[in-house]
Amino acid sequence: DKTQLIKRPKFEENTSELLKGHAMMSSMRIHLSHFDEQNFYSRSRDQVQIHQKMLSCMCKVIYGPSTFQRNKKEIQQVNGFKEVQNFLACMLPRRQGKSISMAQFIVCCLLVVKGVNIVLVVNNNKNAENITSKVREFLKFFKVSPSSLPTDNKKQIVYIHPDGSESKFMSFSGQGKADK
Repeated sequence: DKTQLIKRPKFEENTSELLKGHAMMSSMRIHLSHFDEQNFYSRSRDQVQIHQKMLSCMCKVIYGPSTFQRNKKEIQQVNGFKEVQNFLACMLPRRQGKSISMAQFIVCCLLVVKGVNIVLVVNNNKNAENITSKVREFLKFFKVSPSSLPTDNKKQIVYIHPDGSESKFMSFSGQGKADK
């Protein structure tokens, strides 16, 4: 009999990657909810919606491009995403928590998504430093050991996961001017 058997390892690999993605997505939500539960920069309804949209944009990173393509419908259904887009534009009035929301999400990405490189371009150097400062403050909220942060300055933070992998965050001004 020359019937081809289904290659089991590929199926198991796909299932394993899908489950890892589900676990990371769940971990992201749990980390974000800690801000609300601890009453530390509790999120408004708008901020929760922004984070949900950010999570949908991160699907391909969290699940991996090939796992996402093979399982797109299931991923959308499990996570409650109507659609998944590659980018997100967030427009809210002043003092509505856009920077706080961004810093909260960045911290959760640093802690959960191993190997992630996050670059944030903001309108000026002061805001770049302020966002980095908030990310640093939120890392302390999650009790991240300073020894896990070998690079921690005004515009860059590197987080070392327990397994030795790195996640990085950098913020820059979009003005194109050199730092003063």
